[in-house]
Amino acid sequence: MSAIQQKWILAICLAYSVGGFATRLAAVDSVHIIRERDQTPIQFTGTIVEFNGQELTLQTVARRDRRIPTTTVESIVFDQSDGHRRAKSLRDNRMWKDAVDAYQHAFREERREWVQRRILRDLALCHRATGDRLMATEMFKRIVESDPETQYLDAMPLAWVTAELSQSEEKQALQWMADKNSRLWRLLGSSWLLSGSERPRAIQMLRQLVTMPDPRGASLAVAQLWRTQSVTATASDLRRWQRAIQDMEPPLRHGAVFVRAQAQSRDRSAVDLAVANFLRIPILYPEHDRLAAAALLSAGRILEREERTAEAQRVYRELVEQFKETESAAAARTSNVRKKEK
Repeated sequence: MSAIQQKWILAICLAYSVGGFATRLAAVDSVHIIRERDQTPIQFTGTIVEFNGQELTLQTVARRDRRIPTTTVESIVFDQSDGHRRAKSLRDNRMWKDAVDAYQHAFREERREWVQRRILRDLALCHRATGDRLMATEMFKRIVESDPETQYLDAMPLAWVTAELSQSEEKQALQWMADKNSRLWRLLGSSWLLSGSERPRAIQMLRQLVTMPDPRGASLAVAQLWRTQSVTATASDLRRWQRAIQDMEPPLRHGAVFVRAQAQSRDRSAVDLAVANFLRIPILYPEHDRLAAAALLSAGRILEREERTAEAQRVYRELVEQFKETESAAAARTSNVRKKEK
């Protein structure tokens, strides 16, 4: 090989090396926060080295760590693998089983522990959307084992809609409710058992959990108890519930909004409010697939009851088209107004 050829090869290798280095430098993470004292939006850039339930640690270009309370973080943008982006695309298109496979692949590729937890959160939501509550719980368990004070409590598969449990699910829920080491597991088990023969024990447990130290878990326990009061709730109760919902962290409000809408639906003078609140759920919380579908079914049934046929048909149509693999969509297909539409 001539000296000239050697120089060309060296130049080409250097160009690729510099190009790769430039690409890595370009992959800068950004963190958007809301400053607590005056609610001013601020953006920081650097490399996120940790993000847990307590704080986000951002390494700046100067190699200094900036610690940001998690409660102030509005959103983040970070470098993702192609597999991670593909998984998110599949999830956004409600291709749940394919998304599970893609997220599992992305998890195996990922080395950042805080991103792994984020992937586990998405896996929990995907498993819940397929109806596999036990696997969803397994994903949430792995999150909590890595970060006991996780910010991803929305991935905990609490029961908000009455559903029959399998024998294995009931057995597991009983074990959770008896777990003396974790209030979160007692909360989860109680929520699953609230509709069955263990209802009295579940109510008793939830009443204890409303005073748990973590205000997020306490607010969820309070909202779970609303499920036992939705038939008898008064207008004063509903106003109090609304204030409680506003005090909850936004990602945790979906179930409480659903239960409050259920209570409103029993008041013929509050029909429009109930429908509006049910319709908020698929708009604001589309990642909670089965709850969103149940909310649309509830809205459709209210409109059908009120003989607002055209509106009911539109709601059922959206339910069947957007959430076609859910039990709620199956129920909507057999509704009288859907049969008339055909």
